[in-house]
Amino acid sequence: MVDTVLISVPETGSIAQLESCRETRDVSSGLVTTHGRLGTLRVTRKPDGETSIRGSLPRWYYGRNVQTMTAADVRAAAADLATILDFNPADGLVYRLDLAATLELPRPVAEYLPLFGPISRVDRIIHEKRGVVYPWSYRTVSVYDKGHEAKVPGHLLRFEVQYKQQVKRQLKLTSALTLADLAAASTMAMLAQRWQAWYDRIPKLRIPALTLSPSVKDLDVQLAQIGLAKVGLDHLLGLVDASALTPSTKTRMRTRLKERATGGGSSVSASRIDELDTAIEAAIRYAMGSPDSGA
Repeated sequence: MVDTVLISVPETGSIAQLESCRETRDVSSGLVTTHGRLGTLRVTRKPDGETSIRGSLPRWYYGRNVQTMTAADVRAAAADLATILDFNPADGLVYRLDLAATLELPRPVAEYLPLFGPISRVDRIIHEKRGVVYPWSYRTVSVYDKGHEAKVPGHLLRFEVQYKQQVKRQLKLTSALTLADLAAASTMAMLAQRWQAWYDRIPKLRIPALTLSPSVKDLDVQLAQIGLAKVGLDHLLGLVDASALTPSTKTRMRTRLKERATGGGSSVSASRIDELDTAIEAAIRYAMGSPDSGA
């Protein structure tokens, strides 16, 4: 489930296997910094020996990052990396950590992306039926069509949480996260839970369907939901924010609109939400090495 990382090591024993090496010299001090690549990983070694390693761990280990990285393969990749560059994994501090899994779905990804609704106090950026992005200062949550990006067949949806800075604080850890920690099963289980918690936090919008019933009230509710879906929740929320209404009235209206958009009733999206939920659970089982994952 690990993807892109930024790891800093106080000192590495060897950089002999780096490719495409180049050196930059500080004009004032004359000290030399070495830049190179270890496969697809970018490696920078400062004059004092401090080394940073940046890149996608599954791309380096598998050759591409379409496949969800299992806990066992994270352990193997961490051991290989530490052996090649000759450092103790416990010394490798993790300053960026992306958690991601690729979900195999029964329908085209474009049918699932509209279900990912707005989160309070954060932008929701939609990219032409290819993805939905929720950006914060230190992290980004993304949902996108991995098959389209990687140019591979299948209905592949990528759910990704990027902890770009302050990993320790964001994960509420008591100590800094290290490469050795990533190799621990307990850490991977905790990270999988955090990844799933972000999926659960995003409201899933319901696309209403009209079902006639004897109740006129039910009909009114269904028509309101269909109208809301047609106009678009984001558009209506924007109108509320731009209005001259009082802050308390805006809050009540935003709450009601979101309730209507995610509420019950007959829905053509219910089965798709169930399919997403099932795929999320399967991805976690696969990443943790459960034999019944089906992946």
